[in-house]
Amino acid sequence: MTTTTSSQQQTPTMASPKTYLNFIGGEWRPSASGETFDDTNPAHPGQVVARFQRSSTADVDAALTAAERALSAWRDDGDGQAVEGDPGRSPDGD
Repeated sequence: MTTTTSSQQQTPTMASPKTYLNFIGGEWRPSASGETFDDTNPAHPGQVVARFQRSSTADVDAALTAAERALSAWRDDGDGQAVEGDPGRSPDGD
């Protein structure tokens, strides 16, 4: 991060902001639309601190499908034992 001086006032300036992706199904990916939005520093309007995916219904659907698949695989871990912390199973395996 560098600073610039203008009229005795120092204003922080940043290099190009980092773009964050969605984490869906074990991989980082851009939004289905390819659109992003900027997050700005409230103390310095106009200073973009990060760029995020503008997720759509398609992204939410993909995340829900991936979560359902992961939950199924997690519950069916193959050993017949309750997974600790699984609210769907009792400690007795019922």
